[in-house]
Amino acid sequence: MENRKYVDCREQDAGKSGCSLRISGNEKEVTDAAFLHAVSVYGFPDTDETRFQITNSLKDDSENAPFSTPSKATIFDEKNIAH
Repeated sequence: MENRKYVDCREQDAGKSGCSLRISGNEKEVTDAAFLHAVSVYGFPDTDETRFQITNSLKDDSENAPFSTPSKATIFDEKNIAH
């Protein structure tokens, strides 16, 4: 079982940007999505340093219980998602 992580734009700049996006999931999912958001929306540089800073800003998601990967196929199975 893996603990969920989250990042919340409202916590990053004291809400000054007006962005209300909150991303939660496993560490890699959150880092990847937050990185794309930071680069495409806020103009952060597409660098390893930006990714490192995002990874270090992740918090434990205490609002949600730990999760595990579903055991049966869903609409998001390997046939429908490009990896």
